[in-house]
Amino acid sequence: DVYKRQHYISPDVMDSVESKKALFRETFLSNRQAVMFDADSSAPTGEADAKTAYVNSVLDDNDKARLFSDCWMDAFIAKRCVVLPEWAEDYVPTTLTIDQPVDEQTLYQIISQHEDVVHVDTSQMEIIQQMAIIGPNQVGPVTLLAGPVTIYQDESKLEITLCKPERYYRDPMVADVKDGMWAGVMMDIPRGTLKEMGYDPEQVDGLANDYRWRTDEIDYARKAHDQSHSTQKQVSRSDDTENITFYKTWSWLNLADETVDDGNGGVIDFPDEFKLWEIHWAGGEVMRYEDGNVAIREASEIPFIEWCEYRLPHAEHGMADADIMAHSQKTSSVLKRLVIDNQQMRNTSRMEAVQQNLLNPRDLLDNEIGGVVWTEQIGSVAPIPTPELSPMTMGVLQMLDMDGEKRSGLSSLGKGMNSDVLRAQNAADMVERLTNAGTRRPIQAARDWAESFLIPLCQKIVKIAMENDKRSRRVEVSGQIVMINPQQWSDKLLSMSVA
Repeated sequence: DVYKRQHYISPDVMDSVESKKALFRETFLSNRQAVMFDADSSAPTGEADAKTAYVNSVLDDNDKARLFSDCWMDAFIAKRCVVLPEWAEDYVPTTLTIDQPVDEQTLYQIISQHEDVVHVDTSQMEIIQQMAIIGPNQVGPVTLLAGPVTIYQDESKLEITLCKPERYYRDPMVADVKDGMWAGVMMDIPRGTLKEMGYDPEQVDGLANDYRWRTDEIDYARKAHDQSHSTQKQVSRSDDTENITFYKTWSWLNLADETVDDGNGGVIDFPDEFKLWEIHWAGGEVMRYEDGNVAIREASEIPFIEWCEYRLPHAEHGMADADIMAHSQKTSSVLKRLVIDNQQMRNTSRMEAVQQNLLNPRDLLDNEIGGVVWTEQIGSVAPIPTPELSPMTMGVLQMLDMDGEKRSGLSSLGKGMNSDVLRAQNAADMVERLTNAGTRRPIQAARDWAESFLIPLCQKIVKIAMENDKRSRRVEVSGQIVMINPQQWSDKLLSMSVA
């Protein structure tokens, strides 16, 4: 209703966040190489370039543009962005049909035409014995194979998961997650996906979603713009598509003091030693794989990588761009609402009327433009004077805009939204210098993101690849397509710099 008081919200937070995202996108998602591995005289020539190319390939496989954009949104609104890089093993079965009987050597020549084959299942093939020439003037039995053969190709890859800030938990007593005693993340994973990941189907069928998190304040606010949070509850799903609340936790523990069920009524014996363990669990119980092993394994480090724009020393949480701009947005919203309310009152002012002289009071309530009010006496209806808008209002709004620039460190000129600089007939190089000066603090934040987040992420990608990736990959290095194999890299060359 236009006649009610305004609920206008000033877009100060959105303006600051989107302007910084645009600057970050131009810096890290353009053709420029933001970070790269440093060359080392002790390493083979071209290894640093190969690692940089490999990391770019992995980031592209994980949809780098969307990953980075969502990371910045979390950092600028929800205080920090968190990613979890992991090696996801995946072996895809393919069935080949051998119509003509062939010997074993010919069979494996056919299989070798397929890349990354890690296992061959010939249990369904038919074994045929026949006489054939096996040497000069010599005839003997030869074993031939025919029928379906299943090959398993290695489709494993490095996955980078962007964690929801409200579902990421870690030791609050330390400023850096690497120094913490524990960290974990909660995920909603469909039941069928958990079975594909190799967990015990019988155990997975007994799990359920943790509905307490449906009322999470941050998650609700994130989906409040279209009420998708409330409508999602009413969406029915089949058993395998139902989401399960699943946890991954890294913690320093002495598991010899803990009682872990092996799934057969017994207890698993762990070494009497204080170590870092990776534990997968759901529904208050440790997950088990199809082969009966529990989802507990020793880890070398806590793998989470996080970044906060405004870090506070010795504290888990810092501040986000939304935190420092929220005060300006609230004040600007209130002031702009008063301006709009005042203009509405002047255009549709309240009326003073003598009730007995009105033929139809509805004429005043509807207040139509160009309408006629019928009265029995002239002067029975008169407008109530509306207070004048304070002459300081526009100056206060301008002051708030300047205050917002000081808070965010991003000037209107740096955002490309100040046309007055052109009307002042400044030289082109002067405009460029003013623009660069107006983005000095956001550029410093971008450099900090490169040093504190992007470099550790790239180094972690290379470490995981050297431990797990056994395949050769075609990548572009210095304009040429070359084959690289992470298993052949030196483990000493991991230093990086911001280019």
